[in-house]
Amino acid sequence: MLLPAPRPALAAPAAVTLSEFLALSSRLTGKSALDPAVANIYLTALTADPNKRGRLAGLARSGRSDAGLEREIILSWYTGIYKSGDEGRVAAYRDAVLWKATGLEAPGTCAGATGFWARPPEEVR
Repeated sequence: MLLPAPRPALAAPAAVTLSEFLALSSRLTGKSALDPAVANIYLTALTADPNKRGRLAGLARSGRSDAGLEREIILSWYTGIYKSGDEGRVAAYRDAVLWKATGLEAPGTCAGATGFWARPPEEVR
């Protein structure tokens, strides 16, 4: 009995580097000064899921579209919350992009020196 020649295994894509992930995140969020420490948290969580590793590499390296993964990355940056398994975790609250984009301070955080609230807010630019 003749058996077909074995097919070579497909090589797994090389892991996405932090700099590649930061570049991808900047492209997706439109923000350039993203925190590398927070990026590392998001990247670690994404690559912990074997189903997302190849998709992330394709998105970061070839610009291939992946609406679900793109949405997850954008939501993480804007809300400061990321998925770890089936649960959400907070990576950044006060420094979430949402607050910078709106010009507001995160609720529950101090927005200035004592009595800051007595002065009218500065114009958001």
